[in-house]
Amino acid sequence: MEPNEKTIVLLGDSLFAYHDGWDKLDPEAKVVNLGRGGDNSFGVMGRVKDACGHKPEIIFLEVGINDLLQTRYFYDLIERHVLIWRTVALMSPLSRLVVCSLLPINRKKLAGKNPSVISNHIEYTNQKLSHLAKIFRVEYVDVHKALAGSDGFLPDRMTQDGVHLLGPGYEAFVECLKPWVTQVI
Repeated sequence: MEPNEKTIVLLGDSLFAYHDGWDKLDPEAKVVNLGRGGDNSFGVMGRVKDACGHKPEIIFLEVGINDLLQTRYFYDLIERHVLIWRTVALMSPLSRLVVCSLLPINRKKLAGKNPSVISNHIEYTNQKLSHLAKIFRVEYVDVHKALAGSDGFLPDRMTQDGVHLLGPGYEAFVECLKPWVTQVI
């Protein structure tokens, strides 16, 4: 890393991994994308050390939908989130951690996976993460609210498969995160 180079780390699953326009968060910053397709909170826990090793000004954490789709309990997901938060605080105390809510899903395109139940689990998980973020003094960004349509689900124009984002979805995602970058960097 060059002296005075700003670093942003994206730590999460395919919702980070499958987009190559994260440099729009701050064109002058070094953006390290540690998103992995198909990953869940267990895999993300395994990359926390790598994320902290970059000594970033900010770490965005986005993970959880694969845990829920893999029928893991949301209680376990919330517990692993807190473990990740604590690990970041210990390993990289000068980095600002921003936890992203779980994103909405599209009920029509995810029809075979019981979208109503998954959506309810997403809502519950987001409520818990938001509440715990206040207790642990971690920043929380409600990406769900920014991407959800009036029905609370991800609009058709933002997704092809019900979970992963298309261009308009990523544009909204980037815009949702930008204020946290400008506050930090």
